[in-house]
Amino acid sequence: MYSIRKQLLGAMGVVAIAAAAAGCGGGSKSSDGPLTTLSIAWADNPAPLNPAVTSQDNTGSIISNIFDRLVWLTPESEVTPWLASSWEVSADRKTYTFTLRNDVTFHDGTKFNAAAVVKNIEYITAPETKSTLAVQQLGTCKKASAVSEFVVQIACDKPFAPLLTDLSSPYLGIQSPKAIEEHGAKMSSEMVGTGPYRLESFTPSESVVLKSNTDYKWAPKAAGFGDTRPTTIEFKIAPNPQARVAALQSGQSQIVQKVPGAIYKSQQGKYQALAKGATGMGHFASINTSKFPTDDQAVRQAILYMVDRKAVMDLAESGAFPASNTVLQPGTFGYDKSLESLYPHDPAKGAELLQGAGWTRNGKFWEKNGKRLSLSIGAFSDVPQYVSVSEAIQAQLQDNGIEANIELQGRAAYLESGDKGKNNITPSSFVSLDPVILNQWFVTGAFFNWSKVSDKQLDALLDEAASTSDLERRKSLYVDAQKRILELGLLLPERPEQDLILMDKSIKGVIMSGGGFLHFAGVHR
Repeated sequence: MYSIRKQLLGAMGVVAIAAAAAGCGGGSKSSDGPLTTLSIAWADNPAPLNPAVTSQDNTGSIISNIFDRLVWLTPESEVTPWLASSWEVSADRKTYTFTLRNDVTFHDGTKFNAAAVVKNIEYITAPETKSTLAVQQLGTCKKASAVSEFVVQIACDKPFAPLLTDLSSPYLGIQSPKAIEEHGAKMSSEMVGTGPYRLESFTPSESVVLKSNTDYKWAPKAAGFGDTRPTTIEFKIAPNPQARVAALQSGQSQIVQKVPGAIYKSQQGKYQALAKGATGMGHFASINTSKFPTDDQAVRQAILYMVDRKAVMDLAESGAFPASNTVLQPGTFGYDKSLESLYPHDPAKGAELLQGAGWTRNGKFWEKNGKRLSLSIGAFSDVPQYVSVSEAIQAQLQDNGIEANIELQGRAAYLESGDKGKNNITPSSFVSLDPVILNQWFVTGAFFNWSKVSDKQLDALLDEAASTSDLERRKSLYVDAQKRILELGLLLPERPEQDLILMDKSIKGVIMSGGGFLHFAGVHR
């Protein structure tokens, strides 16, 4: 869940990262020659690692190398064959029939076939699995049946426009039915896929080690993986950003991700530098409509006007990222540049809204009926960016007479707080291949409805947008939905999703697929 495609690396696509980073100098301490082990300094502990269970964006780039999907997404956002060689969609758009490759084998020797796809759909949708993102990516299409050994059908209760795109997501990566049967919902280090790498070991908070699948011969043609790959990939988990950068500088790692903005800007002349974008909602802060005082729409709108988002980025990220003013980020279907000007930085307008709602500012803070305008901000302590952004938002609010207190929360407390609406403001991030992500955050009762909104107009817009196949109509609906989200003050945009990456100058062949997920099957020097 953590977590400007066309402007950076091409919309939702495959990018040879070394080529994109060409022109940056090198501070390599590695010798030339074959790359036996690729070491990557990784920011987040990928727990859970199970694609059917996790919702972490950062975990997606690990599991992408273990689990193949039915389809692949091209740089032009075209869905192309992978484990499925072809497919047909019924006239009513409720039945998808996939013809599968007949030469694919899981890492445990199990044959990939239609029954394996059915088993995966059943596993994802089973209540005991407690799937978060994967089950939502299936939308209304939660039933599968084997027509023959290598033909499978997925049935939808009603049309779900983004299904094919969503099937390219690593969270819908196909797992071995044998492993599912043996380990069920508790599966972690026992995971088995069909990908170019198999899981060798997973030590939480320490490392994920992958070993090359020497039998792999079914890579998607559109991916361009190449014929050379490292024998071993080691993701070294290091939450401390300085420690990650030090691993690159010492030669212990060849790639480091989530580099702090100030360090990234200072090191671009020494290493290959990449600002890896991703489509979706980017970084934002949910605003809770169910908790005083943000249960007042005027307060929520005032927050949008009073917080200078560029100043937040300058303070929290050393200006390494552009500020956002929209719900969907550039490069995402449904993004509309005209929405950028709806809620500009205008503290006077924010004050006017508060005054109109009966708030008065006699001293440092606004008050109403003897109560101070005081907010709580829930900050996920495991992600330094969330903490720094929370502090910058706090400073902006207090400069404008709104008291703000930050609550540092571990993973469990953070998720519980968002789910139960314990804080007024909760910084977060979410990448998505499709704007249907808005349905998962703002439809009444949705899993990630951390704003606790229940609005019939917004529900109707998002419901139609998820089902219509008319692209112009669909875009118009999502534009209207974003206007409504901002009008209701449900979300404070922060910045686009960008992972600032530094790489040894010798590294070539890293691939990025739709959604910004990294693939290392073609990495070489």
